[in-house]
Amino acid sequence: MRRFGAQIYYGDAARLDILRAAGADKACAFVLAIDKVDASLRVAEMVRTNFPDLAIYARARDRTHVHKLMDLGVTIIERETFLAALELTKDLLRGLGLPAAEVKRTTETFKRLDEKRLYEDYQYYTDVEKVRANALSQAKELEELFARDVAELPDDDGVPRRPEPERVGAGSEDDRR
Repeated sequence: MRRFGAQIYYGDAARLDILRAAGADKACAFVLAIDKVDASLRVAEMVRTNFPDLAIYARARDRTHVHKLMDLGVTIIERETFLAALELTKDLLRGLGLPAAEVKRTTETFKRLDEKRLYEDYQYYTDVEKVRANALSQAKELEELFARDVAELPDDDGVPRRPEPERVGAGSEDDRR
């Protein structure tokens, strides 16, 4: 990084003296990409408390980490495991032969619904049962959405597939009497 003109500071970013020496008071942005969640939260709290106008761009390990960063007022957050999982899913779907447009639509739909759930869960993220119930509800919604999409895909003859209608009163006429 020095070869490209960047100044590098080594030390505990949760220490105010290190942040000041690094010029945090003059910075336009602060990138928070610390692997350990607790350390990441300590740094975010230190930056937010002492440099309230400094934009924090944070990487989060998981949903809970996102919510804890949000508690500290961090709003620009990317989930590293989520983004990697989406990319792997795209590769998988392409490898299974899905058309590029279908891969894009499917993964974007999933991403949009998951991000919606992430922000809905924030209001009660410390209540594991509520988060679990919301996850199950959202999974069912997503499954139904994708099932409708599959039903609308054309078959080999170019005719849209339709689910079989439910049969009411199946059995012989004698069974229905």
